Amino acid sequence: MKVYPILVGNKTKEIDNYITINSPYDNQAVAKVCVAGENEIEEAIEKALKAFSLLKHLPVYAKANA
Repeated sequence: MKVYPILVGNKTKEIDNYITINSPYDNQAVAKVCVAGENEIEEAIEKALKAFSLLKHLPVYAKANA
């Protein structure tokens, strides 16, 4: 069964906390999707704030081409 990781910053992480996705056709499990916990959410917020502080001074055309 395929496991879909979370994305934090520019890296994917597989963690032990996940939900199972079932097919609506026959209710069979088709995938597992990782669910971010408090630590992963805090890390994502920190990385987003850091990226924002670096990118906020760039002109729009530079962001579009990034």
